[in-house]
Amino acid sequence: SAETLQSGAAVQYEKYRGRVGFAPYSASFDELNTWVVLQLDYMTEMHDPLRITPMARLFYNNVAFEVGVSLQGIPFVGGAAHF
Repeated sequence: SAETLQSGAAVQYEKYRGRVGFAPYSASFDELNTWVVLQLDYMTEMHDPLRITPMARLFYNNVAFEVGVSLQGIPFVGGAAHF
């Protein structure tokens, strides 16, 4: 994905994000699914433009939760529920 952002200091930059992942085992929709994901973020005009974040993604039925820490030590937590 890609987006153009602007900070409060009127600095405009672009952010690109990509993910790749795999499931270490096969599970059906009504079982706990686990994915190992590697997320790459590239932000132009930043001092450290590349952020690599390994994470674990767990989902069960319609609820997903993901947690990880970037190689720079920045935590990432996310979740979603689909109704």
